[in-house]
Amino acid sequence: MVGERMDVPTRRWSPACLFAQWFGDRARRAREAAGSSGPGARSGPSGPSGPSGPSGPSGPSGSQGSGRRGGSPGRRPERLRRLLRRHSRLLLGAASVLLVVLAAVTSLLVAHTPGPPAGPDHPLAFEDDFDSGALDPSRWTDRRGTAPHTYGSPFNPDLEDTFFVPGQVRVAEGTLALQARPQQVRDPLGGAGYGHVSGVVHTGAHFSFTYGYVEARLQVPAQDGYWPAFWMLPAPVDAQWPPEIDIAEFSGTIGGAARPTFNVHWRDASGQPAQAGSAPYGDPGVGYGGSWHTYGLSWEPGRLQVYLDGVPGPVVQGAHVPSQPMYIVLGMGVERGHRPAPAALLVDHVRVWTSEPRR
Repeated sequence: MVGERMDVPTRRWSPACLFAQWFGDRARRAREAAGSSGPGARSGPSGPSGPSGPSGPSGPSGSQGSGRRGGSPGRRPERLRRLLRRHSRLLLGAASVLLVVLAAVTSLLVAHTPGPPAGPDHPLAFEDDFDSGALDPSRWTDRRGTAPHTYGSPFNPDLEDTFFVPGQVRVAEGTLALQARPQQVRDPLGGAGYGHVSGVVHTGAHFSFTYGYVEARLQVPAQDGYWPAFWMLPAPVDAQWPPEIDIAEFSGTIGGAARPTFNVHWRDASGQPAQAGSAPYGDPGVGYGGSWHTYGLSWEPGRLQVYLDGVPGPVVQGAHVPSQPMYIVLGMGVERGHRPAPAALLVDHVRVWTSEPRR
């Protein structure tokens, strides 16, 4: 898995495959027609010419063939068989040539289809498949802040009814689970009360990067009321805000719980917080909760673009695109005013490819 990003293949019939199948059917029919007109099909005791052979007295025309049907009946099937055999060879030859042409055209189309900019020319800078059976403390912190000053306050206290505790972060069977459940908690920092405990992890104490491609394969809850999110904040931890890059958020508060939304926050020329605005992406007719999907972000100087299962999504570009190191955050929030049943944000893997070419 190291070094290249592996996409889940999707079975598709290319034009070349369909064309080859059509020509193959035509050639098969031609061969069957030729076989059915062969000697075994035109002669025998019960044939149209009777026991005495093709020119015997029992034939339908006596001792001679008739009119435009051409010569003796015995020679006609042989000519037909040769004709069909020759046409079959021509069909197969034409199919071979056109198959090569269509395959080349298809390859060019596929090669020029835009996709996530991750591959052998972009080194893999960070990877966690959560196969160790426990959260890796050399990569992740399971509360906000950094040791020894960690805390559980929500990111949006006015909008979230969530308090983060390490006990709601679990790793088992190759999956990270950020679990949320109802529980009344009072925040030691300020004394605010929250109705749910949940999990959050971030790489701020161990890994940040500038420019490249980052992706996470996630399964978010299907029910409303949760606020699962995959996003990035500026390093070092808690030093400043904004900027912020929201790669995939699911929330009725900011746009909708069925599809992910993409947003970018920055400071404008006057120093005031500004944002691009939450942009939903993915198929409008699909609910992405309850199933696995890969969410990615391509980050270049002056340009950001999200991807969903390898398909390009919205773009944000301009001088406000962050240009400083940022770290990864995965969190499972609960919206205020909701009491959803216990659920979890599941994470299969997180990977980062940097934009520096491999040497």
